Amino acid sequence: MRAESDDLQVHAYVDGEMHLEAQLRFEERLAGDARLRAQVDALRSLSQSLRAEAQYHAAPADLRAHLMRAAVPVQETRRVSGLVALAGRLVGWRPLVPALALAAIAAVAVNLAVLRTSDAQWQREELVASHVRATLSQRAIDVASSDRHTVKPWFSTQLDFSPTVRELDLPGAALLGGRIDYVQGRRVAVLVYQVRRHVVDHYMWPATGSDSGVELQELRGFRIAQWRQGGLAHRLVSDMDAQELQAVIAASRKG
Repeated sequence: MRAESDDLQVHAYVDGEMHLEAQLRFEERLAGDARLRAQVDALRSLSQSLRAEAQYHAAPADLRAHLMRAAVPVQETRRVSGLVALAGRLVGWRPLVPALALAAIAAVAVNLAVLRTSDAQWQREELVASHVRATLSQRAIDVASSDRHTVKPWFSTQLDFSPTVRELDLPGAALLGGRIDYVQGRRVAVLVYQVRRHVVDHYMWPATGSDSGVELQELRGFRIAQWRQGGLAHRLVSDMDAQELQAVIAASRKG
């Protein structure tokens, strides 16, 4: 029964389905249990391999064109209903498409949407857990310095990329230092700031794609801001209110 319970917990952890308290307890177990860590690593590796190595087949040009006309942005909260509606439009467009082929297309679309949502949710859960764990532990900072000329060279000795390091030009804001952490199995840079009575963690790692605007999410009382800039993915995590966090975001994005 214990092994079965462990399997369920491993799947819940990897899928980002644990609430924060349970996730922190499970991570404490992971630190001292090599067998559990191996299970987690194996499941994550399988998930990443499926996303990276699954075979894809080009759709016919007329089907792609119709999908481009019919498709609308699907929000997480209505991804399934949106895809079902799209499937309905496809039926109306081409009534001779075999029912099984249409069902397969719909099933793949739903599964891909769920995978993308699960991956994003998993990342948010890990970010909040990392922030809480660091705040409550004695390892919130690996290099303690308010001088970016000290923090940035330290990161260069620890990572294979160079994070942007800024001292925030805000009243009551101070750079405390930085640390190395892990998000979805990758080593990331974390800048740690004190902004009045709040701790703000700024996570960075390499990312492809052009610069993007800021998206805000809220999870378990914490706010997460995300954007791409200068070849890096940026995530801010804090318990600040939205207005205060916007000021930190603006200061963090200055060129």
